[in-house]
Amino acid sequence: MLELPAIVERFATDFDALPEIVDGVSAGRMLITAGVLVRAIAVFGIATSETTVDLIGVTVET
Repeated sequence: MLELPAIVERFATDFDALPEIVDGVSAGRMLITAGVLVRAIAVFGIATSETTVDLIGVTVET
């Protein structure tokens, strides 16, 4: 998907400011945004260390 690299970069740089997937669990965050080619995209990730975030899911709304 054309938009995914920019969304992944935004997820990584804004991780601490993103909403938690589950309230009170700060390691899991989500980014929901509009796309150019798709209506919306949600990216989910978990911080596995202080410098690493693993993406665990992507949902695309066409």
